[in-house]
Amino acid sequence: HHHPPPPPPPPPPLSTLPAAVAEPDGSRKGILETATRVRRRDGSVFIEEKDDSGAMRQEFIGHEEKPQYVREQESGVSSLQPKMFDRANGTWKRVSRDLIENERKPYAAEGMHSENQGKHAQVPGPLKVVTYNVWFDPRNQAARADAIFRILEQSHATVIALQEVTNAFLMRLRDQPWVRERYVLSDTTGTTLRGSFAYGVCMLVSKTHVQLHTLSLHIHALPTQMNRSLLVANFSYGSSVWAVGTVHLESLDNVELRQQQLRVAFGALVRSVGDAAQRQARCNADVKTGFTPEQSSGAGAIGAGAGAGAGAGAG
Repeated sequence: HHHPPPPPPPPPPLSTLPAAVAEPDGSRKGILETATRVRRRDGSVFIEEKDDSGAMRQEFIGHEEKPQYVREQESGVSSLQPKMFDRANGTWKRVSRDLIENERKPYAAEGMHSENQGKHAQVPGPLKVVTYNVWFDPRNQAARADAIFRILEQSHATVIALQEVTNAFLMRLRDQPWVRERYVLSDTTGTTLRGSFAYGVCMLVSKTHVQLHTLSLHIHALPTQMNRSLLVANFSYGSSVWAVGTVHLESLDNVELRQQQLRVAFGALVRSVGDAAQRQARCNADVKTGFTPEQSSGAGAIGAGAGAGAGAGAG
């Protein structure tokens, strides 16, 4: 013999509900006051809270440093997180202390030890920059990419700067065994590719030559109608502080705009290497820049060095 389940308990009487719900006149008596801390884009900080009547009250309490995303938007400079391939799980990850520690091993192919054996890497020779405009067009893209990859692999460059990089090219690039083994990438997912053609600039920085704990990457906005930008890598190379940038200047009949872009690029490089030098107590170092200018539109790498370094570039 089965007994039916007991009926649910009756709802509580009105008098036991919160006062703000029970009051028929709609007053908010009984609701706890809540305060919210609000920070505006300019860094000003307020406390917002509702009083018993439900009205919002705001009190200014001071200023804080602007959020990083606001500072970057206002300055036209955005930081990027360098990516390193993690062999343990087969994925690209943000460069971290743990990943750098895992790179402590001899690089027999380079004929040297990883710079991560210590903070002061032994420089193998002159800093070597290789730059290519890889052409965004899909015609024979896979075959052209593989041919370029063979050249880049054999170059053993300190920095590889590429322009007109599409998402398809980038995916193929990041899967190359020699890239995973030797280089840190500025982008592995295509987040920096812009415009109707969805292409952009990309940089590979050697793990065996550069002191990774000093590496930083930044995208600099340019005057442009074609979503062009400057990518700059800052790092220490032996006793020198370096800033190496890559840019795809405005195409077609835009001479004045390209000149403006070059002025912005050189200013950004000098400021970048100066800031890096100050961070490493090299405020008295001479800053030198070098660039091989192009006659029309084009792409290339430009660089600035502090200390024992000199500029390196290609048009």
